[in-house]
Amino acid sequence: MRRYGIALVLVFLTVALAAPGVLHAQGYSLNDLIERAAEVDGQVVTIRGEAVGDIMVRGERGWVNINDGTAAIGIWAPAEQLRQIRHTGRYGVRGDTVEVTGTFFRMDPMHGGELDVQADALVVATPGAAHPASLKTGRVVWALVFALTATLAVILLRRRRWEAM
Repeated sequence: MRRYGIALVLVFLTVALAAPGVLHAQGYSLNDLIERAAEVDGQVVTIRGEAVGDIMVRGERGWVNINDGTAAIGIWAPAEQLRQIRHTGRYGVRGDTVEVTGTFFRMDPMHGGELDVQADALVVATPGAAHPASLKTGRVVWALVFALTATLAVILLRRRRWEAM
């Protein structure tokens, strides 16, 4: 029995030494991360959010912003990992949901003091998709009502002006 306990401890230590950041990575909402920036600065974190805007590759690394509904943050990641992202959020498109593990910097010295995460791992958790805009009937009806009302108001005002001359 004691032999299994020692073996288990050795396996745990081997994994801990092989991937030091993975065991200590802690998941945060982006808003929590920003509010606790001084406390979390320099730590390995895991965050999740929708890739939004443009992916900006600069050589072997690049930027993407992610948004989890509470806030948005810039991610500096290897270009090969950024190429996994097929959809970025914008009008008519829901971006890929990505999970990022990396080092959080409150004031990243490499990027002029920006608040960001330098990613060690970026994985697409849920693919995004394009959503064609749908025409909402209620809005069309109200637009027509307002257009007719405005047209009638202009006609009545012009008629009054002609009668006054």
